[in-house]
Amino acid sequence: MRRPTVFMFSGQGSQYHRMGQDLYRAEPVFRETLDRLDAVAEAELGASVLGRMYDPGRGPAEPFDDLEFTHPAIVMVQLALADTLAGYGIEPDLLLGASLGEFTACVLACVVDRDTCLRLLIRQARAARGAPPGGMLAVLGDERLHRDIPLLRDHTEVAARNYPGHLVLSGADDALTAAEELLRARDVACHRVPVPYAFHSALMDAGEPVFRTTVAEAELRPPRIPIVSCAAMGAVDRVTADHLWRATRAPIEFAATLTALERSGPYQYLDLGPSGTLHNFVRAGLPAHSRSNSHALLSPLSDDTRALAELRSAVAPRPRTRPAPQHPQEGIMKVYGFPGQGSQAKGMGKDLFDEFPEQTAVADAVLGYSIRELCTQDPRRELKLTQFTQPALYVVSALTWLRKLRDDPTPPDYLVGHSLGEYVALFAAGAFDFETGLRLVKRRGELMSRAEGGRMAAVLGCDLDRVEGALSDHQLTGLDIANHNAPAQFVLAGPTDELERAKPVFEGLGAHYVMLNVSAPFHSRYLRETADEFARHLDGFTLRDPDIPVIANVDARPYRPGEVKRTLARQIASTVRWTDTVRYLMGKGEFEFEELGPGAVLRKLVTKIKAEAEPLVTEAQVTERPVTEPRATEPRATEQPVAEPPVAAEVAAAPGAAGAVGAETLGAGTFRERYGLRYACLAGAMYGGVSGAELLVRLAKSGGMGFFGTGGLTLDEVGAGLDAVRAALGADGAYGANLLHQYADPERESALVDLFLRAGVRTIEASCFLRITPALVKYRLSGGRVLAKVSSTDMAAAFLEPAPRRIVRQLLDEGRIAAADAERFAHLPMADDLCVEVGAGWYDATGTLATLLPAVVRLRDARSARAGAGPRIHVGAAGGIGSPEAAAAAFVLGADFLVTGSINQCTPEAATSEAVKDLLQEMEVHDVALAPAPEMFELGVRAQVAKRGVLLPAKAGKLHELWRRHDSFEDIDAPTRRRIEEKFLHGSFHEAAAAEPDAGPGGDGKRRMATAFRSYLHRGFRLALRGDPGRKVDYLVYCGPAMGAFNSWVAGTGLEPWRSRHVDTIAEHLMSETAALLRDRAAHYSSR
Repeated sequence: MRRPTVFMFSGQGSQYHRMGQDLYRAEPVFRETLDRLDAVAEAELGASVLGRMYDPGRGPAEPFDDLEFTHPAIVMVQLALADTLAGYGIEPDLLLGASLGEFTACVLACVVDRDTCLRLLIRQARAARGAPPGGMLAVLGDERLHRDIPLLRDHTEVAARNYPGHLVLSGADDALTAAEELLRARDVACHRVPVPYAFHSALMDAGEPVFRTTVAEAELRPPRIPIVSCAAMGAVDRVTADHLWRATRAPIEFAATLTALERSGPYQYLDLGPSGTLHNFVRAGLPAHSRSNSHALLSPLSDDTRALAELRSAVAPRPRTRPAPQHPQEGIMKVYGFPGQGSQAKGMGKDLFDEFPEQTAVADAVLGYSIRELCTQDPRRELKLTQFTQPALYVVSALTWLRKLRDDPTPPDYLVGHSLGEYVALFAAGAFDFETGLRLVKRRGELMSRAEGGRMAAVLGCDLDRVEGALSDHQLTGLDIANHNAPAQFVLAGPTDELERAKPVFEGLGAHYVMLNVSAPFHSRYLRETADEFARHLDGFTLRDPDIPVIANVDARPYRPGEVKRTLARQIASTVRWTDTVRYLMGKGEFEFEELGPGAVLRKLVTKIKAEAEPLVTEAQVTERPVTEPRATEPRATEQPVAEPPVAAEVAAAPGAAGAVGAETLGAGTFRERYGLRYACLAGAMYGGVSGAELLVRLAKSGGMGFFGTGGLTLDEVGAGLDAVRAALGADGAYGANLLHQYADPERESALVDLFLRAGVRTIEASCFLRITPALVKYRLSGGRVLAKVSSTDMAAAFLEPAPRRIVRQLLDEGRIAAADAERFAHLPMADDLCVEVGAGWYDATGTLATLLPAVVRLRDARSARAGAGPRIHVGAAGGIGSPEAAAAAFVLGADFLVTGSINQCTPEAATSEAVKDLLQEMEVHDVALAPAPEMFELGVRAQVAKRGVLLPAKAGKLHELWRRHDSFEDIDAPTRRRIEEKFLHGSFHEAAAAEPDAGPGGDGKRRMATAFRSYLHRGFRLALRGDPGRKVDYLVYCGPAMGAFNSWVAGTGLEPWRSRHVDTIAEHLMSETAALLRDRAAHYSSR
């Protein structure tokens, strides 16, 4: 197992003359980096740092303590060594800085660029001239010496705690001289550190205003590689001026930081400092049982080139995903983009074909015609035809990339492509070779050229909200957003008549509307068959994961491992999210964009988006993370560090920081791939549309997926909600809808299925089913994906089997399914995946997750053994998932994925009232009760609901008991009837019975009573949804104990207030902390 690599950077006291000189002579990258940085420093200093550092008249033993030169020199050497290691494929997972070394870490994490950092350090060194003379004393002794000896306690400060038995004191010269004499008299080893000032002590406080003024000149960006700080004793999510002052002034807590890191280890520590100081600290501080190791690279006493060679033999290189920054402006990302169809022009590539004859010959052989003739002469006017345009653009852009790579071999930070251009981006990223990419594009162009069924239209001068609103308000549900090219620039696709009908609508909004001269509605639902056929073509190829991050059109996120084929197939029928692609890059930091290929369309779009749009921030910004067990929280940047180190949850969750268990690797990879997820975690449906469009859209855009809650809504409300989701995410978006079993109303169940099929809902969450129904079978045999929630082994077994033959025959006889579909799906199980649900906020069920989940897993395994090869049926867990402990338990029990529920109701995106969210935020685990479930009132099925501050559970229970004991309302005694009408129904019984949609004319007395009593539950839900302040006691809020568990977990953290609990943030933190918890538990048990 590969240990995550930690680059360590030391500060003042580690420098000496000629540091790194062996590497300067032997390693070109080291020399080039130092020379370039020295030019920057010389422009600020008026003298060469290298000239002073490599002065031939001075040896390593002679003092090198002029702060204006040593400050930049230490950082320069460390950066040069980092670049050298990167050239050999050795890159960090974490950056650990001590004192001045934190500035090196900030440069490599792209918090600040190199040139700016050097200028800041030189100016800070000049400002330090005003500090009183002083120094630092390294002591090999217990910290109790400082506490117990008055001379030390009163006249020096502890500046560093490096490992048990090693500390550094700071103070004035005379105090340090006296301290040194006293310690030597007691036979305590100590020595002066070669620095001219009392760093990390109060003697430096006078320089704080100048320090802050200097730092204020720099733009500090979020770290792109996790930074671990010896001032914060853990990870730093965002570097601020406060934090940098703390790193300069507060004690260096190396021992505590190492202890915190080791809790999520083992690690591979590499000391890039000049003297190997931190390497020695690590060796002395690691516990005896640690499996971490450490290496030093530089030392005044050894051959640095030999140390580098030994390190290269000991540390395996890995594929580089990001180059060592070598831009003119460090910290600015380099992004290459490749244009799509529409950028072609006669004459393109004329200067490339002679330059790359081998690739030109390959293209001619694959295509069967001259690519040079097509691009430069176009004698048959074929260049505008899709089947010719796409291969031509691919070849020209790919050759442009090869030229760029030859002239500038430093790869970019990101690659992007617009539609077809994404294939060139993947070629550049190493996903396939030139010929394979051309064969794919050739087939793609052929298939797309055959498509028909509509056209496309451009909409200019209208933002996303207005476009989506116009499509929804004017019932233009047949149109999809095919391209979102700029904040106010869209392309619509769909049937020609609807596009023509849309023209006056958008022109009425002041937009410019243009019908495009294309043959088909590309990038829309109408090309699904084309996408499916292309997917089958892709099966014949082996494609690799990109070596350089490529941002996908379909979701504006980097390609995930193993997702190239699936994403390319989806792209044909999905929206090109170009605006969000650029916004994603903006959220990563400042970048320079270069378009490689014909034209300048993308460059202009990027400029426009940068000017008009906000960055897309994908990571949750929470000041204090929730933790898995009681522990000290990290101090804020303005506070002093605490004596005992916190467990660094951020470090534990950092990519690669603890081996194989990470948030993105929990659960089944095949499940994440099937649904296109970042985490193996879904958001389950919430009754009454509480999980509505806003919640689903936010989840999907962050790499998640949720289900629209249809229960309790009219068909029109369901249709409108699904239209809103589809308008935001496109026809191929990651979302689904809930199909709630309608025991008393099978017609509604069938109508819902028909609506789902018309609306293009590709995945349903089937919940509360007591049997397999015709509506469910119809959806399944129409090609729909089913994720079935089960609360018993008998229903799990039913969903693992194919559709019952009698129901299939019934549907065939009624003409509700096609014979071809019935035959094609005859052996398909009723569910693609199962989710075991126990103790959830919906229907109550017997048993526990610990008993039911393993039983269902065994059922699945037995069925798989009988059926042989076929797609894997995953088994997930739902119910009570409100904390990392619960999630970890589910995974240990065998869950392939999780489905969360109640906790998502207390989020800003949930479509319920603030009054309900305020109530939920205060709930504890025991604040739930059982109440009759309206859809299954007659069956006595009960749902879990909130009881904190409400009376509904008790009142509803009373109603159900009366219904159970009497055959009609009239059989109940008169006083009780009056009380029910006054206190429960707030009106007459007959009005309540007639108001419900299932009342119907007449009917038996018991059915009418169920209908009337059910109305009390429906009204309670609507009161809660509206947040009616006068009727809180009658709120019906579906909720399980997971809500209280979640509140307990996040108490005292940034997620305590519900307004901070964004639904994607909850998923990210739950999975990250679950992974950290599992790592902690594994380490605990492995060490016993």
